[in-house]
Amino acid sequence: MLQLLYSQFVRSRRRYYQRRPEIRRRLTSPVISVGNLTMGGSGKTPLAAEIARMLVEMGERPSILSRGYARQNPSDGVVLVGDGKHIFADAAHAGDEPYMLARDVPGAAVVVCPSRYLAGRVAESQLRCTVHVLRRPTISSMSGRCHSEDSASRWTRRSLPMRCWCRWASL
Repeated sequence: MLQLLYSQFVRSRRRYYQRRPEIRRRLTSPVISVGNLTMGGSGKTPLAAEIARMLVEMGERPSILSRGYARQNPSDGVVLVGDGKHIFADAAHAGDEPYMLARDVPGAAVVVCPSRYLAGRVAESQLRCTVHVLRRPTISSMSGRCHSEDSASRWTRRSLPMRCWCRWASL
């Protein structure tokens, strides 16, 4: 029952934004989204870190954008956790994972804000970031859009509140 209600909500929200392209917000730089293939513990954070490291090695200026879940001292505005050279916020203000990413991925900026769009705008305008890496994309950006590069695969989707779960299976 919950799955049915949530699926209807997601479809209506998607239609709302499709009919109103003028209210969509897009960042100037490309965005790489990592996550939501399974719920929790699937390696999204290490993969996001590795992608950011690869981008740094390729000469890009990546930002890692986070909402900063489970921060002990949350704020409404943008928190610059690190600019790729220095760390400016502790784990209590940034969140455990953003702090770890700022520490472990030199060369990548880590920005936390409840609005990742706003965090991305700050990363582009203030830090001159050229690409953004997101963990846990929102349901509106993932739901119904899980794809496999392998044409010999198919996917099934179950809507879960705040997550999209995709499973690839061979035909």
